[in-house]
Amino acid sequence: MSNQIERDALERVRYARHLVSEQFGHDPKRLIDYYMDLQQLYKSRFVDSEEKTEKETKQTA
Repeated sequence: MSNQIERDALERVRYARHLVSEQFGHDPKRLIDYYMDLQQLYKSRFVDSEEKTEKETKQTA
C-alpha cells in the first residue's frame, strides 16, 4: 500500500473521529459515555480475548 493511500485513509479516520467528538462538544466524558453505550449495545459483536484464544488453540490442535 502506498504511503499516500495510508495518509488519505488516516485523514478520513481522523475526520470521522473529529465529527463524532464534535457531536459531544469535544467533551471527553460525554464522548467516552457514548462509546461505552455503543459497546454495551453491540456487545454481542465483540469477541472476548479468552474466547478467541480458546478458539485459536482448538483450531491449531
